Amino acid sequence: MNATNIDRNIEPGIRNGFWFYFDIDGRRVTVHNSAISGRERIWVDDELVASRISWSKKSRHSLDLDGRAVNVTIALPSFRVPRVTCTVSHGDEQLAYAESTIASCEPVSAWTLAGSALLGAAAGYGAVSLVLKLAGAA
Repeated sequence: MNATNIDRNIEPGIRNGFWFYFDIDGRRVTVHNSAISGRERIWVDDELVASRISWSKKSRHSLDLDGRAVNVTIALPSFRVPRVTCTVSHGDEQLAYAESTIASCEPVSAWTLAGSALLGAAAGYGAVSLVLKLAGAA
């Protein structure tokens, strides 16, 4: 995918992911974070310079912009709110910051999150117990 062919009016979402556009010292930096695969890609002036899959809440990419060490940090501040932040920095100096939120999603309550975790744990325990029983190991 070439960064110049990207529609900059893409609505953030599960299918489209999160897109960030920055102008750093005359260089165009484009950052994409896929909400489905976790793949993070960074283009500098239409050249793909970083691509990796990350499922952590915060990841950092180190880039070289004309001999200047620059960090691009992609973060998911909370699992309850579908919001991703992107920060471009040089040392302690923040060069650019943007955040993107899926507008159509409501924040998840702590009770819903805890209930889902307990339900998932119970279903997992039940499935493993059944498999072990069928295999004769229990």
